[in-house]
Amino acid sequence: MTLGDRIANLRKEKGMALEPLAEALEVSVDDLWEWEQDTQVPGYGDRLKLCGYFHVTMAYLEGREAECDEKKGRFSKREIILILDGALFLLCFLLAPLFQWVDNAVYGQFLTDSRDYLRQFPLNILLAFACIILVVQVGKMIYEKTKGSR
Repeated sequence: MTLGDRIANLRKEKGMALEPLAEALEVSVDDLWEWEQDTQVPGYGDRLKLCGYFHVTMAYLEGREAECDEKKGRFSKREIILILDGALFLLCFLLAPLFQWVDNAVYGQFLTDSRDYLRQFPLNILLAFACIILVVQVGKMIYEKTKGSR
């Protein structure tokens, strides 16, 4: 399988047309078409962009490796951030009520002023940040999925 065949297969596996991929890689559609037809070889920088976009190694792209890393079960950076943020969210979500219950048991009352509440329970600030990050990451993933399907 040639370099052009691998580029075309990776693009087709994602269900993309030439135009959106060329835009994402910041190259012309003609260049991308020539790469897929093996009439022109992409430069090293463009090959790096292809590897990053498709989450494959340079060895796979150039045909020195038979299996692509994407199929080996590795996580992308975005998936790792999403997993860690989900873990942070769950940790804060589970620990904040526990700390509030302990504080209520010790002092016998709940705080009514929101500033005192945040001073006493800074874990809630982390919970809020975790929620924001989670929403932003999921929004980015949904946007990229819908952008790629057009």
